[in-house]
Amino acid sequence: MTPQQEPPFIPCWPGPAPLRYWISPEMEQFRAEINMALLTITREPVWLRFEEIRMPAQVRSIDFRLEPLVGLLGLGMYPPPLIQEPQAGDITLNRDAFSRFEFRALVLPTLIHEVTAEALGLGHLYLRQSVRCPHIEEGRINLAPEDRTALVTMYGV
Repeated sequence: MTPQQEPPFIPCWPGPAPLRYWISPEMEQFRAEINMALLTITREPVWLRFEEIRMPAQVRSIDFRLEPLVGLLGLGMYPPPLIQEPQAGDITLNRDAFSRFEFRALVLPTLIHEVTAEALGLGHLYLRQSVRCPHIEEGRINLAPEDRTALVTMYGV
């Protein structure tokens, strides 16, 4: 099977100003996982830096929210111009799923997936070892070589 990547047009945030992020009060319980997901990105040789802000719906920001979603663990928005500001880059986790103990181990893999595949615009990659694979698995929290290549190609220093 040949890996498929989507979307065919890959949007990205213009650099080098930091991307900002806001954590909703409901998402505070996942602050450590959010920070770990962002650290997964900034460990790589990229210009991306993240700076926390205190207000939602700002330009050039990722809002982390917890809301009901039907049939999804998470939902991420692509960067502009595919998604317009201020919703561009926003990430929502499924409140109903992640309120249950058995889904707790999927919080970090879901956040890493939503940040890389959607919020940063790298798209899905249908390789099982990729964090961008839309089939979220417990423990898949390390970037695959293909993830690193895409990240550095789009946001490398």
